[in-house]
Amino acid sequence: MVLEPRTFTLAERLSEAGQRHLRQSNPWMLVALSETDSEPNACFAPDNRPNASGIARAMEAGITGWHSSEHGVEVLLWVSPDAGYNVVLRPDGPDLKGSVFVWGMGGGYREIDEVVTATYVGPPDLEPCLRVIEDEATLGVTRN
Repeated sequence: MVLEPRTFTLAERLSEAGQRHLRQSNPWMLVALSETDSEPNACFAPDNRPNASGIARAMEAGITGWHSSEHGVEVLLWVSPDAGYNVVLRPDGPDLKGSVFVWGMGGGYREIDEVVTATYVGPPDLEPCLRVIEDEATLGVTRN
C-alpha cells in the first residue's frame, strides 16, 4: 500500500492501456473516487503471503484514496454499488496496523476479524502498484 501526500491523475501515472484496463476491470473503485470529487492519492498491491486470509488475499493491485480521520488513516480498498471494504490504520510502532470494516448485503457497516499491517519501507513509490496494472493490461487480464 502506498499513501501519497498529494493526489495524482490516472493520465499522469498510467499508460492509456493501463487506464483503460483499470476502468474495465475495476470500475467501482474509480466510481468511488469520482463520487467524492477527489483524485486518487494511494495505490495497493497486497503482499499475498501463503498464510494470508480474508478479503485482502483475493485483491489485486488498485488505485484508491486515503484520508485522515479522527479514527486514523482510512483507506478504501474495494467498493461496489452495494458493498465495500475499508481499512482504518493507526500507528503501531514503526508500522500502521488496521481494523477492517465491510458493508453491504443488509449487514450494515461493521468490523470484521481481519487485520491489515502496513510497514514503512521508504518514501512513497507508486511504481510497484502501477506496474501490476500495466502488466495486467499487457497480458489482457480481466478481474470482473
